[in-house]
Amino acid sequence: MFRRRNPLLRPAALALLFLMGMCWAVDRLLGETIMAVAEATAVQTATRVVEQAVKNRVTAGGVGYDELVRIHKDGDGRIVLVQANTAAINRLAAETALEIEGALEELGRQRFAIPLGQTLGIRLLAYLGPNISVHIVPVGTVRVNLQDRFEEAGINQTRHAIFVDFDTMIRIVVPLYRKDTHIATRVPLMESIIVGSVPHTLVQLPGGLLGGALPR
Repeated sequence: MFRRRNPLLRPAALALLFLMGMCWAVDRLLGETIMAVAEATAVQTATRVVEQAVKNRVTAGGVGYDELVRIHKDGDGRIVLVQANTAAINRLAAETALEIEGALEELGRQRFAIPLGQTLGIRLLAYLGPNISVHIVPVGTVRVNLQDRFEEAGINQTRHAIFVDFDTMIRIVVPLYRKDTHIATRVPLMESIIVGSVPHTLVQLPGGLLGGALPR
């Protein structure tokens, strides 16, 4: 006596084979492209988060230029010394690093999606699904360094710009793939116009603050 075959067995098997074939084709044809698009999107997202974190830290702390740099003048009002406030700079760098770490950890709890159409290179299909889930995981140490630059800003005027250099590693995770990538960005912090000739004698903080080239 023969058992009756389930009429849905063959269509289900064919559908499974078709799905496996599609996964294999996508993996072979679009795997590298998917990761490249995911990496570009993840780096852009993480960089934007870092920039916002730096701005939040400066705004929340109410840090001003005069707290980081001290300009000393003689009795005639001429600038004789430009000095870095080492304690304030170290404190700001440490607080900024913690702010960035917190922002990246919060980003790591989220997932965002990119439409599969973005990997095809066709603008009309860029927003077509299905969506590919992308997860960003912070890895490694967050490195923050305050740098500066002097620029001529007019007759007897010097622009002193201070900015934050940041770099770290993030891990980008998509279905079947993962990749560690380096992100680095420079975020403008503050600037000031110094009226008067800047002296060639500077009290310089190791690491770059007030180490920029003087205007010629």
